[in-house]
Amino acid sequence: MSNGEIVNAPFAEFLRGLKMEQIWVESSSCNVNRSMLDEAEGVEIEFGYAPKLLEATKKFASISVLFGARLLRKTREAETDEAGLLTVRFRVRYSTQQKMTAEIFDEFRKVTLLVNTVPFAREWIHDQSLRMGLDPILLPLALTHPAAANPVKGAPPPKKRRMTIGGEE
Repeated sequence: MSNGEIVNAPFAEFLRGLKMEQIWVESSSCNVNRSMLDEAEGVEIEFGYAPKLLEATKKFASISVLFGARLLRKTREAETDEAGLLTVRFRVRYSTQQKMTAEIFDEFRKVTLLVNTVPFAREWIHDQSLRMGLDPILLPLALTHPAAANPVKGAPPPKKRRMTIGGEE
């Protein structure tokens, strides 16, 4: 996509033969320190997304996608401490008509994979936060992978998206 096109021709061709066949929860974890949250001056929520291409052939691609919501307690001293972490890892299997190469995956994870998986992660994190007695946590629809913003090795990572319980910071 370096030539300014919205979608390059090889990527567009790959997408024409793509079909999401399965998605399932591979693992999940929730832990919250309620006493830290009860004593907090405020709570920030930091969201994360980490996809990984596990296997690819001419007929299918298997991808692992980790989503997380980290609860950060704000103190009077303007410090933040981790007060909780909710994570869910999905496995996604796509049927393909050509092999998903590393170059194709680099483009795929920036938009297409997010469009396919964020609704599942959003529902899971929201549901688990309610089950844990927390205010509902809603994963933003617009997440980006750090590699999308900083493709140069050694470049500093982008600022993480933070939300407060009352809204976006």
